[in-house]
Amino acid sequence: MRILFLLVCFLLVGCSPELTGTYEVVKVIDGDTVDLDNGVRIRFSGINTPEISKGDCYAKEAKAFLSDLILNKEVYLEKDFAAKDIYGRSLKYVYFKNVNINLLLVEEGYAEVFAVFSNTTYYEELVELENEARKENKGLWSCDGRSFTEIKKEKINWKKLLLTSNWD
Repeated sequence: MRILFLLVCFLLVGCSPELTGTYEVVKVIDGDTVDLDNGVRIRFSGINTPEISKGDCYAKEAKAFLSDLILNKEVYLEKDFAAKDIYGRSLKYVYFKNVNINLLLVEEGYAEVFAVFSNTTYYEELVELENEARKENKGLWSCDGRSFTEIKKEKINWKKLLLTSNWD
């Protein structure tokens, strides 16, 4: 099914993606960021995974899955519309054995769509995969059916309510 989906994605774009590489993944920072053997830090484009440093649900699992999949292995990269994020990391789609890992992470519930980048190359495919993962309560969606971003927004709104409300 996944191979068929990726084939359809390539056809929708018009042809196979233009890939560069190979590069070896020498360090997995978290579920959506890796360091390559050429010294470049790559942030997976179009997705966001839970943060280990913030104690997000499913963060350790996302990092472990990515590590098991591509650590010390060679990957190819595909450019996206935006070249870098606000932290200077290179935004790319990462491929291992002809599989788009960004799409795979969302499909398996290790990542959510990073909606800020709705102009990302595979936005519609990512949203479709996220919806399926949500329905099936895969990965981070099994935490309580909401993404870590939705939970953070709820916490932020609650804090804002407490700070701005008049309790007279």
